[in-house]
Amino acid sequence: MQNNTKRILVVDDDLEILELLKAILLREGYMVVCAPNSTEMRHALQKWKIDLVLLDVMLGYESGIDVCQELRENNNVPLLLISAIGSDKYRIKGFNAGADDYITKPFNIKLLTARVAAVLRRSKRSASIEYRTKDINFEFLGWQLNSNRQELTNPQNVQIFLSNGEYKLLTALLLNAPAPLTREELAEHLSNENEPITNGVSLSANQSRAIDVQIGRLRQKIEADAKLPKHIKTVRGQGYFFATQVTRVN
Repeated sequence: MQNNTKRILVVDDDLEILELLKAILLREGYMVVCAPNSTEMRHALQKWKIDLVLLDVMLGYESGIDVCQELRENNNVPLLLISAIGSDKYRIKGFNAGADDYITKPFNIKLLTARVAAVLRRSKRSASIEYRTKDINFEFLGWQLNSNRQELTNPQNVQIFLSNGEYKLLTALLLNAPAPLTREELAEHLSNENEPITNGVSLSANQSRAIDVQIGRLRQKIEADAKLPKHIKTVRGQGYFFATQVTRVN
């Protein structure tokens, strides 16, 4: 498998696991950079163009969840969390912090490499969808979304950072406002090159919850009160719609 154009950053304080993951990924044809802690991770992100981060949830005295959340404040790099804790509570924490996927230890090597490839494919497809909306900018109640720069600014002209997933969800809702979108349609927009959005297959409970978590993060950023949203409304049992009037600016 020829993946030598993709560079993966592996972050784990367990040196044996670090070497194991490195060997697995090198065998798959990826370039690999290793970091035993978040400090070395930041140095690597500054030095290299990283296509994917594999981050352990337990980093000694550090929380991988906190590191993930901090990274998401200024970086859109795809991120896959690895953890010995497989409970839904921790999975939700991981997605809420901005992770793109979550896999538990001990992991099946074939499953791990498949999940890595899937996250990288989704990242590649996202670039294609962004191109399709590149010349469309949006305004709503003083907010502005610039699709060329993928920048959101609030009515006070302060830039609000969006993760790649949050940007794709907001774009989908704005493009289709005020029509409601199901969770399947939102998931399809995140992972499928084809436009317009079409009905996808049914999602699992965890996949539906992942969409809800990302919508919750987006509400935290654009709503005055995320518990009483004015922009992104819920259609009970179905999905979401953007209730505020949207203006397209080409």
